[in-house]
Formats: sequence, C-alpha cells, structure tokens
Amino acid sequence: MKEQFELTKTQHAAAIGRRSESLALLSGAGCGKTFVLARRFTELLMKSGGKENPLSQFVALTFTEKAAMEMSQRVREMLSWFAVHADSDENRNKRRTWLGELPDARISTIHGFCAALLRTHAIEAGIDPNFAVASDQLTAGRMCNEASEQAVLHAVEAGREDVSEVLTAMSFDSLVALTRSLTDSRTAWRAEDYCDPATILQRWAELRDSQGSQAWKILRDDSAFHDELDALDALSCTDSNDKLIAYRDEQFAVIRKLLADPASRTVETFDQLSSPRSIGSKKAWGDAETVKSVRT
Repeated sequence: MKEQFELTKTQHAAAIGRRSESLALLSGAGCGKTFVLARRFTELLMKSGGKENPLSQFVALTFTEKAAMEMSQRVREMLSWFAVHADSDENRNKRRTWLGELPDARISTIHGFCAALLRTHAIEAGIDPNFAVASDQLTAGRMCNEASEQAVLHAVEAGREDVSEVLTAMSFDSLVALTRSLTDSRTAWRAEDYCDPATILQRWAELRDSQGSQAWKILRDDSAFHDELDALDALSCTDSNDKLIAYRDEQFAVIRKLLADPASRTVETFDQLSSPRSIGSKKAWGDAETVKSVRT
C-alpha cells in the first residue's frame, strides 16, 4: 500500500534507510526537516521490536516550543495513519497504545527536557522542584544581573584575595558587569583552550595586538578626530612665554608621533600623556584670583 507520507530519495535514506546511523540533517528553512525527523521517529518506534513502553526510550529535542508542537503533531498524524493501515491487529493495537501515550513522550524543547529531568531528581540536584523556567528575556536578564552581583558580594565576604585585587583596579559595578558578560559567554569557549597557561598568554597577546592595530587604524582614519586636532593646534597665543601653549605643543607632538610611528607606542610615551608634568606653581602663576583675572 502506498504510504501517505511520501519521501524523496534523500529523505527516505535519512528517515528509514539509515535509521540506525547517527546523521546530521542540514537544509534551509521550510525544506522539510521536521517532517523527515518525525518520520524517522515513527520508523524507529515501529522497529523497536517487543520492547515494553518504547516511547520512554526516545528523546526528541527542539529549540522552540513551536517546533516541539509541530514535531508532536507530525508524529501523531503518522502514527494514526500507520495504525489504520497496520498489517495485523497486534500492530494496530500497539500503535493505538502509542498514540495514547504520546502526550507523555519526551518531545520538547531542550530547556523543557532539562527542567523535567531536574524536577525528577530535584533532591539530588539540591533544588526546589517547583522552580520555573525563565522564558522572558527581561526577567532572565534581571535575574542574571542579580546573581552576578550576589556572586561578587559573596566572594568579597568570603575574603577572596583575587577578587579584592580586581576591585582595586575597577569599580564594583564594572566587576559585576564583567561577571555578567562572562556568564553570557559561558558557552562560547572550549575547556581545552585553557589547559596550558603559556598558550593562553600567547593567545591573549595576539588578541591584544590585533585589537590594538584595529583601534589605531580606526583612529588614524577618523577625520573628525583629525579635524579637531588640527583646530586645536591652530589656536594662537599672543604670549610667547605662555607655559600652557608650550605644554600643548609637547602633547600634540606626542600624539602625532603615536599616530605616525607604531614603534613609539611604548609605556614611556603613553606616560607623557597620562602623567603630565607640572606646568607652573602658585609662585610662578600667582594665586587663584590672579589666574582668573588673567583669563578674563
């Protein structure tokens, strides 16, 4: 009897012909992936032999609730058709039993399956079995922010020297934000990339150099920055002894050198910008009132 759910040659191989193999099914949206997977699911189910409650041994996971619902509907449609067209009463009754048990089948989203698994073993996991999955992005984001803040506070209260050392270099809010960022990126790394300290340092050095080069290129190509620099450099002063003008010229010389010569980008050169020298004293410039009168 001709099957209602016709498959192409490639689909037949993935769903039926190679059902005992591990496969990666790749195609664009709307090309029938769910259809093929549902047919593969039913084929594996019907070829399960005399196993008792074979549905309990199957897991079908999707990314969205919509896809999980579509998968369940497809499987139900196929099982209904195969039950009607069964070649024996035994197979017909078996497939009808599966239809009745299908609502309990593990066809769900990844987070839905994990939630069910955690509830089943809540005591072993040390969690409240009445927990809820935060599917709302705003709620999940707020909870992650709170958890990041609590993690930093807990580390401080526990006397973690490494955390205290970090807090001497950045603010509490910055550390919380960084913790949140690392949490969001927790799946974007491979454990094997962090086994060798020397390799880690080398990779970080390469990343620093590449990002530094990119940042300098952006600055060199920034016309607005150069226009502003030229405008400030063109400002004139009638007092040739004005120490602020001399200081400005020195700073501009350092900036232009940094932009033009990569070899000049040393700690010492940057110190000339970050740690400006004294350009005068109260004795040389007078008191505050005198300075104000000169400026006005």
